[in-house]
Amino acid sequence: MQPDPRLVALLRASTGLVWHCENCGVVLAQLRVFSLNATRGDLYLAEFPQPGVDPNQVHLLCNSCWGPMLQRYALLGFDIHTHALTEACNSNCLTRKNGRSLQFRSLRALDRRIGFQLIKRIDGQPQRNGTQPIFAARLSYFQGGAYARQMYYESIADPAEVARQLINNQDLRHWGVPYQMRDYHQMVVRWFESSYTAPNGIIGTPAQGEQSIGYHAISLNGYDPTTETFSFWNSWGSNWGDRGYGTMSLDYVRRYHHETLVTRYARWGPSPAKLDRMRNAGDNVQKIRELWVVENPRIRYTVRGKGRNPQVVYYYTLSPVSNIPVSCIELKTGFGLRMAWMFVRHWEGATKFSEVTELFVWPIFRRMHLGAELESAAVEEAKMHGSGEIRLLMNEADHILGPPRTAGREFAKACGYDLKWRTTVGPRARMTGIKAI
Repeated sequence: MQPDPRLVALLRASTGLVWHCENCGVVLAQLRVFSLNATRGDLYLAEFPQPGVDPNQVHLLCNSCWGPMLQRYALLGFDIHTHALTEACNSNCLTRKNGRSLQFRSLRALDRRIGFQLIKRIDGQPQRNGTQPIFAARLSYFQGGAYARQMYYESIADPAEVARQLINNQDLRHWGVPYQMRDYHQMVVRWFESSYTAPNGIIGTPAQGEQSIGYHAISLNGYDPTTETFSFWNSWGSNWGDRGYGTMSLDYVRRYHHETLVTRYARWGPSPAKLDRMRNAGDNVQKIRELWVVENPRIRYTVRGKGRNPQVVYYYTLSPVSNIPVSCIELKTGFGLRMAWMFVRHWEGATKFSEVTELFVWPIFRRMHLGAELESAAVEEAKMHGSGEIRLLMNEADHILGPPRTAGREFAKACGYDLKWRTTVGPRARMTGIKAI
């Protein structure tokens, strides 16, 4: 999207408008015009107009005040101010106090809104229709982003483990590790009708006979070990609870917990390459912070072939739950769009085995044998780590009878896995395929 200087010249000549932003009043030496006949909020370039322009259809807004441009720049990670840093600005601009923080928060809010929009489409559905967070995690992975270049997510079944990880996150915050480099937790828990009017956002034990509203997804912020309470951000707006935030006891979560999904931005943080140094750091906070913020490596290459040239990306991290090595492999199109990805955990011990916790092909790229290519790569990774067995975990969202979920089971059988069904679910995997290698 590029501005057209002809439109700017035509505006000056034919409208006689005062040359400043109509919102904040900043006068610029050069104001870029992207559309003449657009109402505010549209994001497209108009065709070169005929002589004679209606001033009522022209909106002069700087990039800091035009919402779509502000959002576009935030997504790209660019600076959004269009004037000198010394100039006063009353708009939503980086020159304001904490401007960079405001930009990052708006970007995170956009990501969370996208995830919650997807979750809400299936919120309250029967449990057998699949867990809510994994769909949001897959969407976030597909979209990618500046700080989500390397991502890993996995399920947590035990609320006590969730509390432990949140305490670790709080320690990292106190040690100075930036927010975008820490793990992100999304919990699905059963709520009841009283939660709509929960005072100060405190979710209490439901009264006898109170009706459930089904499963609800929340974004966890922290855990207080003294009071044994989780703090979280809810998606019901700022009028709910304490300006959109609330608390929930560990006892309540143990009773009604369904699943928690932890997302690790593996571009930073622990990895097999850093493991020895992080162990040697011990309780040295400065050393841990220095190692945590160092970017982890990734391997990227292009496979040349007839009709397509996919990119293959390898990177490695550690499981937040079990602290074991994880191999992450993704396939991209030639211009960087993610088509399929896979996570493989490698268990150590007397009996070494590897677990494929996620193998997902984006729907529009199916029937291209990408899943078989990833499964073959998983076998090679498992052999390289000395595993004698590989297991394919099938999430409950993917194994249900009937199309399109039958494909998951048929794929496991075609790859030579013996299917084992689970009666108890934790984490939320209903089927495990096992194959000797």
